[in-house]
This record gives sequence, structure tokens and C-alpha cells, in this order.
Amino acid sequence: MESKYPIVSILIPNYNKAPYLRETLDSILDQTYTNWECIIVDDHSTDNSWPILEEYLSRDLRFKVFRRPDYLPKGGNSCRNYAFQMSRGQFIQYLDSDDILHPNKLFIQIPYNLIDYGLVSFSNWEFFGSHNCNIHLNKYKYDGELNNSFDLLSELWKEQKFVPVFCFLIPRNLIVHEWKSYLLKNQDGDFFFRLLLNAKSVRFIGDAYGFYRIPRKFSVSGNTSLSAFRSDFATLLSYERILTDCSNDTIISGLINNYVHFVVRSIDVFPILAKMASRRVLVLDPNLKYVNLYKRYFYLYKIFGFEFSYWIRLRFVSLIRLIR
Repeated sequence: MESKYPIVSILIPNYNKAPYLRETLDSILDQTYTNWECIIVDDHSTDNSWPILEEYLSRDLRFKVFRRPDYLPKGGNSCRNYAFQMSRGQFIQYLDSDDILHPNKLFIQIPYNLIDYGLVSFSNWEFFGSHNCNIHLNKYKYDGELNNSFDLLSELWKEQKFVPVFCFLIPRNLIVHEWKSYLLKNQDGDFFFRLLLNAKSVRFIGDAYGFYRIPRKFSVSGNTSLSAFRSDFATLLSYERILTDCSNDTIISGLINNYVHFVVRSIDVFPILAKMASRRVLVLDPNLKYVNLYKRYFYLYKIFGFEFSYWIRLRFVSLIRLIR
């Protein structure tokens, strides 16, 4: 297989994940697709991570282990960028140091990528690590059909779903930008948004799997500090700037939903940021100006969700126009 198939670079940032590292690295050793290299960049862990990494380095030379250089900012994004610089694979597989790949994940997924080097494929996934994980997390899973990047982004934004980073298998030539080291929240959303806009096509591979561990994930994405909310808002502004000339109504509707969701989360804790985000909603959807006390719309969203509240808003605007 090594002589016929391209190298897949599996890139892992790590910080204090010693309890999970072996399970993650074993899932790489178990891959039935064997032409891989695994680049692990440790963010100066203070637990037992480094001896474990050295252990796997001695077991298989396809593992390559580095510490984040001191000149780079601390954080997983810097580690991912450095790992990419150290890699040589034609395809890139990102993986967090406590998630797991199914043994056939790469074997099933890579033939689709080989057909077209402009294709980004993404796999299925399951949640694990909590007895009730499927009860409260199934709603985030993607299960739709798509024809292009806009279809995927629109679906994810509309339903406020997400795709874990390990799902994507990416041709190296499509990675023309770095992970933003200054972002505290939604770093993966920012990175893959820009990546997907560069892709010629996107394909969901339902037979390929990875496993997303519950602990710690929501401690990061659930960061409620002012800096985290500012980071999240900056990402939304970045989406909007990039989509300035976009004529796709569906994805613009999805972007509006992102802003509305942000307002709902921030309106009680950081009202100034919520007001700034609501102004962006008004720019993208001028019809909302007809709704006096439009805060009610955001609270309606909070209770009933995007689809119903947006339907109510459209009916309200139609009524106002009839009255006029």
C-alpha cells in the first residue's frame, strides 16, 4: 500500500491530555491505511504527556514529536500550524489528542479524495465519553445531502450544527491559510470556513467514522469570558467580510442565523456585543427594521428556534407592508 497510495499527515496538538493520549495514538496505529505520518506538537504540557509521546516515537518511526517553539504563541492553533510546517503528506488529517479514528477511517475516505484533489471529504462521527452524550448532542450531527461548500455551510449555520475537525480529509494544496492563533473560540469554524470556500467540491462519506470525546470539548467552546465572546464576534465579522459579494441567499440566511444565535447567547451577559451583532443582522436583513422592539425577535428565537421565529418575522413584515 505504501508504494501506491499518498502519504496522509495526521496532525495533533496536545496539551495535558495524558489520560487520553494512548487511546488516540493507538487508533492511529490501528489504521488499515498504513501510509501515514503522525506529527504531534506538544504545547509544553505539565502532565505525563511527553513520556507517553516518546514511548510511541520509539514504537513506530511514523510518529514525529515536537514541542511548540517558544517564538510561537501558546495554544492549539500554533501547534497545528507548526505541525503542518513539519509535515510532508499530500493529504492532511487534523485530530485532537483525545479523539479517536475508526480503524478504517482513512482507508474508506481517501479513495474519494484521490479522484479529485479539489475535493474536501468529511466523515461521519459518534460521540463518546459520557453516559448521556447522545441525549443532548445528537442535535449537532450533520446528516444532510450537499452539492457544494455553500450547501454544507448553510446547513451547519442554519441548524447550528458542527463537524469535528477530525472528520475532514484535506488535499494539502487547499490549505493556503493558517489557523488564527489569536482566536479563543470557534477557531475550527474560522479555519474550515475559509478552507471550504477554496474547495471545488465537498462530499460526506457516511461509512467512514471518528469518535468525538465529550469531556473538555464544551469547556472550550463554552468559554463565557468577554475575550471569548469578542473572538466569536470577530469570526462572524470575518465571515461577513468574505461573503460581501455573495449572492447566495441561503448562506446569507445562515450567516444571519449565526448573528442571531450570538445575540441570544450574549444579550444578557454582554449587551454591548449583542447590540453590535444585532446591527449586523439589520444590515444583512433590512426588513427587520420594521419590527419595533426587535429584541422580541431574538427572545422568540431563543424559545422556538430559527425556523419558526424567522417565519414569524417574515409574516410580520408582510403584514406591515399591507398596512402601509
